[in-house]
Amino acid sequence: MALQTDLKAWYAEVGQRLREVIVGRMGFDRAAEVADVSKSTLRRYGDGEQCPFHVVVALADASGKPLDWFAGRGSSLKTPDTVDMVRLAKVIDLIETWLRENRRVMTPEKKAEVIALAYEIVSGAQDNAGQKQAQDNVIRLLRVAS
Repeated sequence: MALQTDLKAWYAEVGQRLREVIVGRMGFDRAAEVADVSKSTLRRYGDGEQCPFHVVVALADASGKPLDWFAGRGSSLKTPDTVDMVRLAKVIDLIETWLRENRRVMTPEKKAEVIALAYEIVSGAQDNAGQKQAQDNVIRLLRVAS
């Protein structure tokens, strides 16, 4: 009987975290689309009904929350030690400067995606020549994306 009680409490905690993501970040329409379930099903999961793993994974990916967070372990943020904040700031500056100089505008969602891709491109460069090539590739990405 204790295991059943523990599971109910755990599902309730997962449901609370699902609600936080759905209400605070996505809204029910977007979350239902991402998870490929109905809004009423999402509401039941948010109320503590057992939620399939693929739904949690889809919402974790779409929200940027770590999967461990949904399970009640760890921080609600991706670990900052996985991101070089100086490199990220340079990538953002490069993108913002290019957009301003070229009088281009991106939606926040598209800009976030471009920043993430640009960060990956720049992170792969090993030396000065590689950095220059990476910067050129980011500019090419901006031309295509904007």
